[in-house]
Amino acid sequence: YKCVVSSIEHNIQDRETDVLSKVFIMSSVEKSVTNQVRQTLTCSISDVDNGEEVVVIWRETSGGTPLTDDDDYGIDQGTVSAEGIQNSALTIEANKMKTFATGSTFTYKCSARSSQYSESAESTELDVVGNVLTFGVEAVSKEVLVGSDSIISCKVTGITQALDHVSWETSTGSPVVSGVTPGGLEESTNSQTTTLEVTGSSDAVDASYNCVIGSDEWGKDSSNYERVSVDLNVFAMSVTGQEVLQGSSATMTCTVTGIVGFDSLKWTVDSTDYTDDTDPAYQVSVDETQLSSSEIVSSTLTATSVADDTTVTCVVTVTTEETFPTTGTIETFGLHAHDDIVLKGQDRVLECKVDGFENDIDSSTDIEWTDGTTTYTHDWNPSTDSSTGKKVGTTTITVTNAQSDAAYTCKVTVDGQEEEKVINLDAFEMTPVDDVVDDVTETKTRVLITELSADNLAAGTITWTDNGLDVPDSETFQANGVANSWYKKTGLSSDETYAVKLTIPVSESSSVFGAVNREFDVNVSVDFVVVTAANVIEESGTDAELECVITQTTTALTSTEWTLGGGNQVSWTPSENDLLNDQQSFTNSKSEIALGDEGQWTCSVTYELGGDSTLTQTLSQTLYLDVPAFTTPLVDTYVVDGQEAVFECVARTTTDAQSFQPALSWYKANVVQPSETSTTFTITDTTDMDNIEIKCEASYNNRAFTISSTKKLYSQEISPEPSPTMYAVLGEELSFSCIYSSAHAADVSESWLRGNNPTPLTDEDGKYRITKTTGADRITTTLTLLNPL
Repeated sequence: YKCVVSSIEHNIQDRETDVLSKVFIMSSVEKSVTNQVRQTLTCSISDVDNGEEVVVIWRETSGGTPLTDDDDYGIDQGTVSAEGIQNSALTIEANKMKTFATGSTFTYKCSARSSQYSESAESTELDVVGNVLTFGVEAVSKEVLVGSDSIISCKVTGITQALDHVSWETSTGSPVVSGVTPGGLEESTNSQTTTLEVTGSSDAVDASYNCVIGSDEWGKDSSNYERVSVDLNVFAMSVTGQEVLQGSSATMTCTVTGIVGFDSLKWTVDSTDYTDDTDPAYQVSVDETQLSSSEIVSSTLTATSVADDTTVTCVVTVTTEETFPTTGTIETFGLHAHDDIVLKGQDRVLECKVDGFENDIDSSTDIEWTDGTTTYTHDWNPSTDSSTGKKVGTTTITVTNAQSDAAYTCKVTVDGQEEEKVINLDAFEMTPVDDVVDDVTETKTRVLITELSADNLAAGTITWTDNGLDVPDSETFQANGVANSWYKKTGLSSDETYAVKLTIPVSESSSVFGAVNREFDVNVSVDFVVVTAANVIEESGTDAELECVITQTTTALTSTEWTLGGGNQVSWTPSENDLLNDQQSFTNSKSEIALGDEGQWTCSVTYELGGDSTLTQTLSQTLYLDVPAFTTPLVDTYVVDGQEAVFECVARTTTDAQSFQPALSWYKANVVQPSETSTTFTITDTTDMDNIEIKCEASYNNRAFTISSTKKLYSQEISPEPSPTMYAVLGEELSFSCIYSSAHAADVSESWLRGNNPTPLTDEDGKYRITKTTGADRITTTLTLLNPL
């Protein structure tokens, strides 16, 4: 700078001189320090010229006496670096530091002057500030689960450099060597933490350790190091419960003993936490009533339904926010049984399976079978499942000669818990129904299933085996509480036997029993028979015997019956002597047969097939009973003497066109007419043939008998002979006469007709007169026209 002075009085004008000014850049860092050891404050001077000497002045207060090296302080002016920076340090001894209260702030003044200027040219003062840290040792007692490792710690705060001595010892002063980690200074927090890892023990014994810390700068020897006690409280936890049946509820108990710093407890199942009773699946209760007096906390976890082994964890949180889990398993066992089926009179083994259990089962005390009134002797076969390591076992009883449905209870006690299964035994009957058929009748072979439950019947399948081939039944139906499986077949030519199998599943659980099917087998037989009946022809008025023959049979008849069309029925019950092993026959005698008895007769034989009193088989055969007769018999014939006469005779054809057919023969005056075999016989000239006998004879050549019809030919005269034209005198009567033999007067009637009018003429209307005269051998009838106009 230029300093310019002028004085008019002294005639001095603009006298100037140079005034030099030195600028220092000064800085310091506020420090946080402990009051336990000496501390150093730094004042930094920058922009120092090369070769320039700078003196730094330290004062306790502004304008105060500059500090010098003594018992409380040490001053280091520092040197100038190549960058023109000079750092001056003020050391505050430990004794002086202890005069500063913990947590307080202290300030020293720093200024500088250059050797190039007068001593009075001193810079302004810079505040150098220090904060006194709070010194302390933090040691927190810990809870640890018995058997678990734990790390306890000791944290020293309010320090600015690492401790010279860190160690651990037991409460009795014995050094602990292993597991010690001294730690280092954490400048951000002015602290150092040392740790001791304590290996877990199976003994629930509390322990106490001393954390020993010290520093050479504290001016203390090892006997005066700081010792802080750290307690290790060891507590025990256990999770217990019973084995339970799969699907039932279970309660697990968590017991915590010897705990001091208890905070909270929860249960964890499948990564889900449960702390109270709000969830119906897992409900938790915690009892802390004994905590203050006995250092005991207990809790229960109740699972509503446990399907399989389930791992649960009881987690205790202590006041240091550490958590200690202890796991347990809800052990489940399975008790399995399935209903079963048995044919009446047969035996059946019933089984109960127990799997997944841990505790042994005593066969004599832990297993019981009963039907409510009787206790049964049982078998017990335990083993170990190699895949799970758990125990499995099967207990069985044998029901002998089962006669009715029954319920059997299998009781098993596992780990003090009694569980039971009820097995329903369905006893039923399976009755084969043999049959008897001929070559045209459909079989009624069937199996009758009675007293089988509807569910088992619906689940069952029936297979028929015919000649080595499995075939389905033709029909299955239920009626009146009886199930029927019917195999229909026609066209048999010999006896046949069918195997019938009823298969019913009683277990479909592959994980326990596998697929268990009950099979029941019976054989059904068909007795093939041949029923024959021969056609019969007998003359009217004689007795006819109808016969029906059954051959190749081994089955006894129940009843037989004859039927004529829809008419009368004749029943016949055979005696024991009639029931032969290979042939049976029966007859029906029809006395004095007559027309009307002919036709198709049916021979019916009936067999009771068994299994059901209403189930029968009826076989039928037809025969034909014929009574030879003329459908058109001969009649007496009257002709005018010399005219043609025609006779008609028709014999009845038998009912069965293949059996008996008639052959006709004609006789005139007992002389056979060889050329005449048709149903008509014509005599072209009847002159002088009055009262001639004509016979028609029918021969049924399958039987050696003949029937005949005989009648007579009568001829007659008519006089006078009528002429094509008759003449009458107007107003005079005109008469016609008809003359015939009086020998047949009783058989003859006569009438007069006019033209094509079919109404006979009478003498009641005054136009005609009709007279009749009987002579010795002649009869004359006369028609007179009274007034032929």
